[in-house]
Amino acid sequence: MAPISGSLMARSLEVIPVLPTAPYTTPSMTVNLICRVVFAFLANLVCLVPLKNLYRNGEFAAVVFVVTVILLNLLTVVNSLIWRDDNIKEWWRGWIWCDIHPYLYQPALTIYATSIAAIMRNLAEQVNLDRVGPLTTTEKRKRMWFQALIIFPLPVIQAGWLYPLAGQRYVIGTLKGCLWSTTPNWPCIVFFLLPTPVVALMAGFYSVLTWRRYKQIESVTRSALVSNTSTAARSNRTRHRLFLMTTCILVPYVPISCAYAVYQIKLYFPLQAFDFKKIHYGEGSWPWDSIILYPYDQLTFFELNSNYLPIITTAAIFVFFGMGKDTMDTYRHCLLTMRLDKVFPRLRDDDTSSAGPSQVGSWRPVSM
Repeated sequence: MAPISGSLMARSLEVIPVLPTAPYTTPSMTVNLICRVVFAFLANLVCLVPLKNLYRNGEFAAVVFVVTVILLNLLTVVNSLIWRDDNIKEWWRGWIWCDIHPYLYQPALTIYATSIAAIMRNLAEQVNLDRVGPLTTTEKRKRMWFQALIIFPLPVIQAGWLYPLAGQRYVIGTLKGCLWSTTPNWPCIVFFLLPTPVVALMAGFYSVLTWRRYKQIESVTRSALVSNTSTAARSNRTRHRLFLMTTCILVPYVPISCAYAVYQIKLYFPLQAFDFKKIHYGEGSWPWDSIILYPYDQLTFFELNSNYLPIITTAAIFVFFGMGKDTMDTYRHCLLTMRLDKVFPRLRDDDTSSAGPSQVGSWRPVSM
């Protein structure tokens, strides 16, 4: 029988399946803690300038994506610092925070995926031979609402299922913090696992469509580019950035998302019938409102390290949304404000005009 705490707080029983002994930290745990906190903090700093410029350019889907990454990184920092070692007896039990945490974390994971699909669809619409002028105010508003319809309905539906599907009130793990657990039944498959590859494939489809349309534009305008060196250079930068974005979607993102979904679905078989009363009030190993506390070595590799995905995503945010002229000018202004021009004199030279067009997320209709 797993150790159970003798105190009964907020009608919840504390269950410790494996009670750790001293020492309560290891070198690998300490390194993991430092890396996730430092990298997540730096990643959020990197996101601020692209976020500012995306918001100014009215790129709704990209703004939602960056804000979601910032939120996920912030949750990583908070949870890692609160539950930073295996001294479970001294842990804060996560009252209220871990109750609301799933309603932040689970929808954010889905918004991460749906906003990527919305970004790629928007990019495919912008790289279009049928359009030569900028969007009107009404068209921009319609575009924003359409992107919202892609991004938010699924997370809202999932939020409504979080409580009915929860196998326990919540779980707490070292470094990971609050965890939402579920039971293997059809609503979990339909509303949480199957949408992941579907949304990823949608993003992959639009990335291919974007590249195909760009190649059509390039073939039409190739003769004009030969006589204009600066325009040709800008076109090459656009081509390389589009190719890199398409590759990032098709190579790591789509296959990994689909493979992980298949792996998770296999773990859920054989499925159980969904029975709310049985889940919440039935006879199980522990009462439903128990709080399960897991030490570091009881968590799976994915549970421990999935927090690094939003951190790594920051590199893509910087490359695709943080290297345009607007963002480079902002970086330069910030460095000048910090008086770093004394260390790097070239900051005084306003040569960022050669940085190329605005970032991918804020392209206007393509002109070559």
